[in-house]
Amino acid sequence: MKACSPVLKAVYSASCAGDALGSLVEFQTTHDIRREYPNGVRKLADGGTWNTIAGQPTDDSEMALLLARMLADQGSGIGSDQGK
Repeated sequence: MKACSPVLKAVYSASCAGDALGSLVEFQTTHDIRREYPNGVRKLADGGTWNTIAGQPTDDSEMALLLARMLADQGSGIGSDQGK
């Protein structure tokens, strides 16, 4: 796999963190989320719809990584400094 730009690494890391936080409330209604987390989801914790471990990547994060790897391998410029 080709080298990945620091910016893309940061974007992917932030996306994974948001995905892990969101996994606690995935498929819940807005009403249920507000009742259970009145100040919003603020901490990584075990549980959620799929009973994930705190901080565990979900299939969404795994698919995003796979897509980025495929694009980089095809020389799309994604993930490198070629797009500057």
